[in-house]
Amino acid sequence: MAVHKGTRLAGVTAKLDEFGITFPLALDFDGEVFRRYRMPRLVFPINVVVGRDGKVVHFDTELPLDAAKQAIVAALEAP
Repeated sequence: MAVHKGTRLAGVTAKLDEFGITFPLALDFDGEVFRRYRMPRLVFPINVVVGRDGKVVHFDTELPLDAAKQAIVAALEAP
């Protein structure tokens, strides 16, 4: 799932199409997700993997997403 943090929805669907994103997108207009997980406000993109227990298990600002993909697989395989 992706999280869009911003105050406007304009242009978001165009970016989803541009990048070929087909997974769910949550809208975080009030910044609650960023506050809850203590994420920096001005660093984008941010790749965050949250484990089944609700704790952040991976955080980076890199592209390509190889490290994030590996963290997702590891989080899914964890009991």
